[in-house]
Order: sequence, then C-alpha cells, then structure tokens
Amino acid sequence: MGCFVLRGLIRSLMMLMVLSFFYGISFSETKASPKDSDVFKRGFKSYNIDFNWGPGGPNEFAEAGLWADSDPNEHIQWYKSTGVNVVQTFAVSCNGYAWYKNGIVPEQPGLKHDFLTEMVKLGHKENMLVMGYFCIAGNVRWGQLYPDESYGLVPTDGHIPLTKKYNKFLADSIKDAITKTGMDGFMIDWVWHGPIHETKIKWLDCEIQMWSELMDGPFPGKDKVTKAQELEFARRSVDRCWESIKHATKSTDPDCIIWFNAWNLNHPQIVNSRMLKEADWLMNEDGSIETLNKLRKELGRGKLINCLAAWNGADPETVVPATLEAGAGLYGFTKPVKGNLMPGIDEYYLATDFDELSADDANIAMLARAYRGLEFPVRTKALSEKKPVTVSSTWAEYPGFDAARVNDGDHTTRWGSLKDVKSAWVEIDLEKQMDVNKVKIYELADRVREFAIEYRTDPVELWKTAATGTTIGNKLVVSFRTVRGRYFRLNMISATAEPTIWEFKLFGEN
Repeated sequence: MGCFVLRGLIRSLMMLMVLSFFYGISFSETKASPKDSDVFKRGFKSYNIDFNWGPGGPNEFAEAGLWADSDPNEHIQWYKSTGVNVVQTFAVSCNGYAWYKNGIVPEQPGLKHDFLTEMVKLGHKENMLVMGYFCIAGNVRWGQLYPDESYGLVPTDGHIPLTKKYNKFLADSIKDAITKTGMDGFMIDWVWHGPIHETKIKWLDCEIQMWSELMDGPFPGKDKVTKAQELEFARRSVDRCWESIKHATKSTDPDCIIWFNAWNLNHPQIVNSRMLKEADWLMNEDGSIETLNKLRKELGRGKLINCLAAWNGADPETVVPATLEAGAGLYGFTKPVKGNLMPGIDEYYLATDFDELSADDANIAMLARAYRGLEFPVRTKALSEKKPVTVSSTWAEYPGFDAARVNDGDHTTRWGSLKDVKSAWVEIDLEKQMDVNKVKIYELADRVREFAIEYRTDPVELWKTAATGTTIGNKLVVSFRTVRGRYFRLNMISATAEPTIWEFKLFGEN
C-alpha cells in the first residue's frame, strides 16, 4: 500500500513540474492570496490608480494605450507604501482594451508588461488581494465594433444595451481574465441598461429583440411602451446580465470575488436588483455614512465598502473615521498624476500640510493615515457651519439643492443656483463679528471662472474684498490677511454653467 501512495505522490509531483514548465508557474514565487474574510477582519483597505480616465480618448476616457508602460513593480510598491491590503486595478478598462496579454480582448496598444498577471503575483507576495475591473455599460471598443448596438460612442453615463451578444462577450472576457491572470476578483461598474439618465429608451432594433426575450408578450411599439414597462424591461435586462456575470465567474473559479460598485443605490434599475443581495462585496460610491448604514440595515450586508472620491464630495476628515466606526471597508481612486503613477506617500501626501492638498490628494493622505495607523489631522470646525445662509437663487428643477446645503457640514449635499445662471453668490451670516483669514470651497464640476471672497459688518455697508481668484475646482483653500466682519460672501462672478457648491467654509477666530 505504501508503495502505491509513494508512486501517486511522485506522479503528482511530476505533473506539477510539467505544468510549471508549460505554463510558466513558479511555485517558489507564487503565494496564495489572503481570504476576503481575513481582509475584512483585518480592516479592508483599498485604492485604485484609475486607468479609465485621461486625455486622448472620447468623453474624457483614456485613449487606448495610455499608460501602457506601467511597471507592476512600481505600482505594487506604491500601493504597499499606502498600506492597502486590496489593490483594485484593471482587467478591461472603459476604452475596451485589456491590461493583460494573450487574451480574447486585445491588450492596450504597446502594453509593456503583462500588467494584471504580474500585479497578481507581486501582490500575493505582499499578502494583498488583487482585483480587476470591468465597466459593464461603457466600452469604447464595443461601441466602435457594433455601432448598431450602442447609444453612440461613449455617453458619460453608459451606452451599451445588455443584449445576449454583449452578455456573452462579457462572460467570455471574465472567464478569460480569471484563467489568464489568476486575479482574486473584479469590480463591476456602471451596471445598468443603456444611458441611465435617459428618460426614454431609444428602442434600437437590438432592444426590440430583447423585449421578446425578456418581457411577456410582443413589443407594443415605440410610442406605446409605458414608463412602468420601460423600467421593468431595464430591470430584467440588468438581472439577466448579472446572472451571466455570476455564472461566468463562479463556474470558472468559485472563490473569485465579484465587487459591485453601486454609483446610485436609489436608481430604480438597481434598487431591487439581485446584485445588491448576491454580489460578494458591495460598495457605496456616494460616500455618505447615511447610505452605508441604510445598506447594512435594509440588506443585512456585512462586506460593505465606502468610497472617497472628489466627485462625490465626501469629506475625508469626516467620512474616514465614521466608516471605520461603522466597521466598513475604505476605498479611493483617482487617475495617475505623475506619469502612470502617483507621488510618493511619505514624500508628498504625508509631508504636505493637509489644508493645502486638493480633494483627491487629501483623500489619499487621509486613507494612508488610516491604513497605516497614523494620527489623523486635527479637524477645525468651520465658523460658518450651519449659520444662516442667503443665496442669489436656487435650482428649481427638483428639490434638494437649497441654500442650507452649502454649509451643513455634509460634503455629500450641495447648493445649486437657478438653471442657466452663469453668475451667483452665497452669503453667510456669522451672527456676530468675527475674525476670518481662510476659506475652503468645494465645488462640483469646475464651473467657476472668476470669484471674490467679500465681507462687511452690517447689511447696509458696501462689500469689501478679502480675496479674489479664478477657478475653484473640487477643493480650494484660500488664505488671506485677517479681516473682521459678520457677513461673508462667495461671489461667483462668472461660470461656464450653473454654479453648484458642496461646502463654503470660513475659518479664523471666534
């Protein structure tokens, strides 16, 4: 009996050696990745150097081949210095090209390294999970290859109807990426049918065909589809796509993790979808603690992730500690700003005064502090928080953008001016005279082109100027000589579109 066992072991060892020779597996270099349960138990810490965005491509998507010279060793070392235990990078980015070689999806033109495959091997050596990425409703290459099955090249909110042909392409891509790279899982993003902001589905020929596949009965005609029917069609389309993603993933590797990034959890296409209940990980991209707690309460989800991003206005000084207290994971992302990489964590993000960092940079600095167990910067409460506000006008298309949002201390709410207005102002009454020498302004969409910070001691006095500037952007800190006043105004003199501000904060002496 012992001889038979020994022979079996020898045959198994020889088979491993053959596999090693043919498939290039180095067993001395390969290390098993940590389990996702261990990652959450230790505290989920993740970041993404985002290859989706950049110059050259349509609609701000990166042109094919941008950052194709990215070095996996350099990237892993940057992630390691940040303190992450989950790296989110790319299998296929929004331009439609792959970040690994010899796959069914063409690689990024000029791809220097077998990027994702090497990231997985290097990340596992550092006890990190390495995740890929697929954008479901956005793929430039697909839109170019199949213009009849696309809403145009790349609308900002998705352009792909989730047809059987597209679902098969997506499933095949997922299977291929898992097999070729050994990634631990992947994020799915923009999971909806066509442009999510469209009030009407265009009813392309491929969508009419989908109706017969998904709905009960023949297509009633473009002008006869009710809003309720349209929504049900979109929901069924999303659920069918999810089933295809799930089956492709789990049949290839049952342990492969599906990470669902929910941009808008309240959107009717998503709110009742199976993904919310069945995805392995669920991320709240709006960054608010309120939404995070709602997810935990209503869905009973344990593996939750909260997102810091400049676009969602999440205040890192508030959101990071609150997310940790809630027991959820933390994640952030931004496109590369130093070639295909980011500046050094210790040399730049932790060495620079926190108030002087941009919104994206402040997010990285705060996450690095959290991930590495460092002290958080001392937060100074704004003198202006929840003081009376007057504005020049308010967005009236739908509610939720009133004056009080501009200084409520919540970076996920914002004030907006009236539609088509290109100049506006926000005035805060401190209720008594105070010394002010610094403001922080958080703007959506970089619309303002000229502004002034103004002050006065009483309502009949003429405004005096404390500071002036041009663009604001996601975050702007303006310091000036100390001025004393009761009323302070952000006067947005010109803008490219309706000014809308997350927060206008005043700092100084009480």
